[in-house]
Amino acid sequence: MPRTYDIAGQDVGDLLDVLVSRHYKELAEAFVTFDLLLAYGPRNKEGEITAPAIVLQGHRAAATVRVNSHKDRVKGLNDVTIEIDGDLWPEWSAEARAAVLDHELYHLELVPSPDGRWTLDNANRPRLRLKKHDFHFGGFRAIADRHRGQSFEVQAVEEAYSLIAGERGQLEWPWAAPQPNRKLARS
Repeated sequence: MPRTYDIAGQDVGDLLDVLVSRHYKELAEAFVTFDLLLAYGPRNKEGEITAPAIVLQGHRAAATVRVNSHKDRVKGLNDVTIEIDGDLWPEWSAEARAAVLDHELYHLELVPSPDGRWTLDNANRPRLRLKKHDFHFGGFRAIADRHRGQSFEVQAVEEAYSLIAGERGQLEWPWAAPQPNRKLARS
């Protein structure tokens, strides 16, 4: 059976509305609209999930966001589509659900106009674009083990840690989270 999709329930929409009103005033002012989908992984005859519901660049993703094409928006689709892993959503805490949706919303950026507001397309909808992550990396543990601090894997983790913790390199995350294992990076 292939991947399947459902329109997300009111609870997802309500959480999105809270996040937009709390953290994304410009999206609210521009009346950005959203399609929210739950994606479900393919299942075998026994009903067991055989692959992730959402795959992005070859890796499982909790959710994705895309700005719908101008053509699709003219046809009636909303401005943005957010797909959420419907297999995992029920297992996440309320805080994790908020974090996932907040992450996807943070990708959205209104295209500015000369007057400092935002531009509209010829369908009178706000123009949007996606922001890239502040840090993004991939790697292989074997390479990090072999080359330690000289590997791009370890350097990328150190750079991400520095962006989060600041230049002082303190060994605490600025939020309550497990301490990173710095042994590999130091060796």
